[in-house]
Amino acid sequence: MRSIIFLKPHGIYTPGDIAGFADEVRAGQLVESGIATDHTPEGQGSTTPANGKKGKPAADADKGGG
Repeated sequence: MRSIIFLKPHGIYTPGDIAGFADEVRAGQLVESGIATDHTPEGQGSTTPANGKKGKPAADADKGGG
């Protein structure tokens, strides 16, 4: 199944609607035509922390006056 988010009105869908298609060919056609874009549900496929904060690089942590 392929999830897409609509960017333009199309049939019963309005911009912002998210739909899942078992027919990946049809979903691909909608994406290629610019009517929709691929959608990854929140929490899946993301490698950044949920709070958006990143740790300090080790090189910056050792910049003390000394």
